[in-house]
Amino acid sequence: MHKHSYEELTARFDEFETIDWIAESNKESIKRNELNNSNVDTLNSFIHSLYETIQVWVSILAFICAYLVQYFAPFAAGSGLPELKTVLGGFHMDKFLDSWTLLIKSSGLALAVASGLSVGKEGPAVHMGCCVGNVVSQHFGKYKNSKIKNREILSASAAAGIAVAFGSPIGGVLFSMEDISYVFPLQTLSRSFFCALIATTVIHVMNPFRTGKLVMFQATYTRQWQFFEIIFFIIIGVFGGLVGAALTNFNMKVARFRKRYLKALPIQEVVFIALCSSTAFYFNIFTRIDMGKLLSYLFQECEDGNWAGLCQPENNTSIILLLLLATVVRFIGTGFAYGCKVPCGIFVPSMAIGATFGRMLGILVQSAQRMYPGSFFFSQCSPDVPCITPATYAFLGAAAGLGGVTRVTVSVVVIMYELTGAVAFIVPTIIVVMISKLIADYISPGAISEQLIELNGMPFIERNSYPLGKLISSVMKSKLTVLPANGISRREINRILDSCPYKVFPIVNNLAEMKLEGVSSRDKLIQSLNEVKPLEINGSSQDMNSLFNTSKNHNTEDLRNDYNHINPDLVSFVKQKPGLSSSMYDFSKAVDLTPIVVDVNSSTETVSEIFESLGPKVVLVQNNMGRLVGLICRKDMIKAKILKHCH
Repeated sequence: MHKHSYEELTARFDEFETIDWIAESNKESIKRNELNNSNVDTLNSFIHSLYETIQVWVSILAFICAYLVQYFAPFAAGSGLPELKTVLGGFHMDKFLDSWTLLIKSSGLALAVASGLSVGKEGPAVHMGCCVGNVVSQHFGKYKNSKIKNREILSASAAAGIAVAFGSPIGGVLFSMEDISYVFPLQTLSRSFFCALIATTVIHVMNPFRTGKLVMFQATYTRQWQFFEIIFFIIIGVFGGLVGAALTNFNMKVARFRKRYLKALPIQEVVFIALCSSTAFYFNIFTRIDMGKLLSYLFQECEDGNWAGLCQPENNTSIILLLLLATVVRFIGTGFAYGCKVPCGIFVPSMAIGATFGRMLGILVQSAQRMYPGSFFFSQCSPDVPCITPATYAFLGAAAGLGGVTRVTVSVVVIMYELTGAVAFIVPTIIVVMISKLIADYISPGAISEQLIELNGMPFIERNSYPLGKLISSVMKSKLTVLPANGISRREINRILDSCPYKVFPIVNNLAEMKLEGVSSRDKLIQSLNEVKPLEINGSSQDMNSLFNTSKNHNTEDLRNDYNHINPDLVSFVKQKPGLSSSMYDFSKAVDLTPIVVDVNSSTETVSEIFESLGPKVVLVQNNMGRLVGLICRKDMIKAKILKHCH
């Protein structure tokens, strides 16, 4: 190596400038921070604009839905189940099942679900099914003119609605029989099953979800449950009962507040609840998506998918917190939304509440088993095979939530079985459903639909309800409006019809003896009055003109007196024997000669059994001398039971 002088070695140093790497590093850090802040600002502005856009659409959809219901079909509001149970209990509600209600209910339901309200489609599907059954049956005289046949159609339509909602034909029939129908004869069972079978077959052919499944949240399970898990199943059942009772009580308080303060603001209320719900649901992935999709993901085993990191152990803490928050937020949103003036159901929201809690509990149990695999408590678990399946806990939680709100048992078990086809989980499902019903009934007697019936003052009471323990004389109406069998004028009948709101009028021999001859309805009386023909006197038809023409030797006043004597405009409810002439109109066709009559000393339980078994409009009461002393209708019996229950 040649030696060089210092000058030679440093001759070109001045041509090069030293780079300050520390300063450059600081510059890069500043640039990155600026870029990140810019990206964050851009993302924040994007999220903010997206949120504002969503809120605008939510407001528009909620407003349109509430407006359609309020001004075009008020009966389309709610689930329709309380009103349907009342109708099937033997009462009529005008326009509740007509085509216009069907149109608004079906279109409004889509808007309500899209607006972000925590409402389900399954309850309104029952109402829509009954609307279809009623509208179609009105084109056939056999069903249009027969209330019994029409009731069978409605029971079968309700079964079809549940079958379509859950993809469960057998469960739909059982649900109609267990919860909706007041009377369910044996022949209705087979017809309802046929109707539900056709409905589910059509859905299967249409394949609306493009998955081959009848409903979005169908699932299958391959693993068995362990005996020690019964403890956790009991916890799920207790939660289902508690949340069912709490949700019912909370919703009743909201309904009373709504009825008292918000009756004049239905549209504003719906828009406000939709905005609040969409805001609260937006920040949690388990409330942001559609409830049907949520149930499908929560019911899914880890081998079939890992949506939102549900199956990653490192995410357990955050997932548990999100599921807990989703349970609480969904509970509050459902309590406010159910019952507002839009088409809304509570079946799937209650299932979503139970499913999020069940999945959370399943993750906790699975984490405990992984942390302590050698524990005596988990000794049944095989070392190399997954032991705990959180998806089944979500499935059982959904069953517990549904059972706690509806208070039905057999049909819920069958519906959940048809959703999964898991025969092995029938026993756990029975456990959670029975416990949820017992807990919910103990805290808050009566399902949410029954309590809404009471709150809205509908004339319905459950079969085999609490007895009155009284004589019928203590609850009957003793002040009667009766019609004599002979000698009452048409003008008097019209006056009675105009002044009295009653639908049924007893016919007695006379007002002094009050011996019962039969009963007549308001509709039949009006029909008879409209069909009046000229009177037959001595075998020939006479009217005022013919009397004037044949009596030319009398003055006008004498003629009027003669006409009033011959034709006094009187009515007879007793059929005349052939060949005998009468100066009274024959209204015998308007009389039912075989009314149901009980003794004044009969018990209220006997009369209740008559109403439940035979279904008459009224039951007449007479004393031991055969004198009519009162009558009682189904509404009177229901009012008496409600009065006793309130006291």
